[in-house]
Amino acid sequence: MIEAARKKPLITMLEEIRIYVMESLYIYKTKGQSWDLNICPSIRLKLNKLKEKQRFWQVVPSGYMQFEVRVAIDGYVVDLNTRQCGCRACQLAGYPCVHGYTAISSLNRDPEDYVSEWFTTSMYASCYSYNIRPLNCSAIWHEVDYTKPLPPKKRLPGIPTMKKKRDQVEREDKGTRHTISKNGMILRCTICKERGYNRSTCPQRPNEVPSTSGSKKKKET
Repeated sequence: MIEAARKKPLITMLEEIRIYVMESLYIYKTKGQSWDLNICPSIRLKLNKLKEKQRFWQVVPSGYMQFEVRVAIDGYVVDLNTRQCGCRACQLAGYPCVHGYTAISSLNRDPEDYVSEWFTTSMYASCYSYNIRPLNCSAIWHEVDYTKPLPPKKRLPGIPTMKKKRDQVEREDKGTRHTISKNGMILRCTICKERGYNRSTCPQRPNEVPSTSGSKKKKET
C-alpha cells in the first residue's frame, strides 16, 4: 500500500497512508476483541506444535526447578525459575522452546503461563487501543489567519524518479560494498613517506619505462 502511495503527489500520498493506517488500526482492534484467550492465537499455534515434539525428549529433574532435557546424546539445561534454556531459544523468542515445554509439562503446568507478557491478548489490545480520527474534506475547512502556502512548483516532464535523493556525501551502493569518502584524509606518499600527496605526484618518483612484454607482434606476411 505504501509503495503504491509513494508514487502520488505529496498531499495525496499522505492522505492515502492516513486512511490505510486508520482502517488497519480498526481492523486489528476488532480482531483482538474477538479473542477469548490469554495469549495470541499465533503463539498458541506454536505451542501446539511443541506439544507434538515433546514426546521425543526425556526430562531428568535436578531440583531447584532445574532440569536436563535429553534426547540421545544431546542435553539442554532448563531453569524454570529464570525461564532460561541452554539453547537460548526461549530467551530470544519469548515463549518456551521444546526443551522448556517438555520440562513444564513434566510438572503438569500450563506452558502458557511461561509466555512473555508481550504476547498476551491484553498487551495486543493496548497496542491498538488508540485510533486515528476521520477528517472532512478540505473544501469545508475553516479559514485561518495564517500565511497561505505557496503553490506547488511546476512539475517537470517525464516519469517522476523513485530513487532516494542522496546527500552530497552519500554514494551509490555498489553491490554489498560501502565506500568511505576521502574528504579530510591526509595523503602519505609510499616512496618518500611525506604527507600531502601520493606516489603518482611524488617528485622523487623514478621514470618508469612502459612494458612491452604484453604487446603482440605482428606476423610477417
